[in-house]
Amino acid sequence: DATLAVVAVLDPLTMEAQKLAPILLLLRDALGADVTVFLSPSLEISEVPLKRFYRAAIGGGGEILFDEKGQRLSPEGGGVSFSSIRSRALLTMNMEAPEGWLIASRRAPHDLDNLMLDDLAQRTQVQYGIDYALIQGQCIDMDEREPPAGLQLELGNVSNPKLQDTLVMYNLGYFQLKANPGLLRLRVAPNRHGKIYRIEGAQTSSSGEEFRLVPVMGFKGTTQMVTVRRRVGMEKEKLLESGSDNKGSDDAKGSRGGGGGILGSLNSLFSDDKSEGKKEKEKQASELQDADDGETVHVFSLASGQLYERFLKIMMQSVVANTKSRVKFWFLSNFLSPQFKAFLPKMAAKFGFDVALVTYQWPTWLHQQTVKQRVIWGYKILFLDVLFPLDLKRIIYIDADQVVRGDVKELWNLDLKGAPYGYTPFCNT
Repeated sequence: DATLAVVAVLDPLTMEAQKLAPILLLLRDALGADVTVFLSPSLEISEVPLKRFYRAAIGGGGEILFDEKGQRLSPEGGGVSFSSIRSRALLTMNMEAPEGWLIASRRAPHDLDNLMLDDLAQRTQVQYGIDYALIQGQCIDMDEREPPAGLQLELGNVSNPKLQDTLVMYNLGYFQLKANPGLLRLRVAPNRHGKIYRIEGAQTSSSGEEFRLVPVMGFKGTTQMVTVRRRVGMEKEKLLESGSDNKGSDDAKGSRGGGGGILGSLNSLFSDDKSEGKKEKEKQASELQDADDGETVHVFSLASGQLYERFLKIMMQSVVANTKSRVKFWFLSNFLSPQFKAFLPKMAAKFGFDVALVTYQWPTWLHQQTVKQRVIWGYKILFLDVLFPLDLKRIIYIDADQVVRGDVKELWNLDLKGAPYGYTPFCNT
């Protein structure tokens, strides 16, 4: 007799049933469980109930073997197969990975956003890979018992103390950083933020650097609960307000966690000192004109599917052709095809611009969107503060299907009058 008995009641034409079926098989095969399934289909169906088709790679998908030299003998192990779906509907392929993984497609011969399975003449293989493990967690100010919203955190190691940086969100004090396996160091940024806050229980190196050790063992990621306290004499200091003593610091140059960036702009909206706020706005506008990298205009866009990737190439060329300054494009890598990622460096070299890829995982505490287009819309606005390096002062978002006919430097130098975002009027005729 089995020591574990599992009874499941499932509606066979639901998304939940598709997800649970491979787990039940794993319990039966790996643990010898006695699994009983009762099917309870819905008696009233007004539309086709199945619009999503799931396959699960659980338990390795088969034994992976190696020869005496360490070479893998079963390269197809761990895969899943869609072999019996016949549909004239246009399908999209996506992967729901464990929370601690940042994944991307490595090989995709077809457009994964526009798959017509009946039109595929032969078997098609798509390969995904893990790019980074995810470090996420919550940061709390133990003095105020609330998140230190806007606090800059940096992740590094012994040789490079700043591999990644991010901001602590107001929502739950959430933060997210990408990493590779190893023994890493988490610290408060050594600027004005580091003068105000310290991490509780932090270690101190011989050079005086304060950090918290974060071991990342494998690609499962890790969740950290970080508590911080204000330093003596900094109890009343405002984190997001630039003071006269910050001259020359990262904040004074307009990083988003300080008075000169997006969060600083948000803070100035609620400032009681009107004259001080006006001076701060004038200072920010002056810094945009006089910054060391002022000749580089940063443009952000995103696309999904080969059609919009073609539009994206046209948009990029139109921006470069009409902008006299150097341009750097930032793209969200989550949805880009492997072919487009491989093409970007070649196009950048030919047309003379810079390019960088950023990535971010939708937080689990934020309402999960099931429609891919809604997820893409969310990335346009929700995570702008944490997508880019913190020393990036300003970025211009341009849709992939736009053609630019003017110099975007005009937008780069536009005075937003302290506002964190600038938009064209919505539904204003």
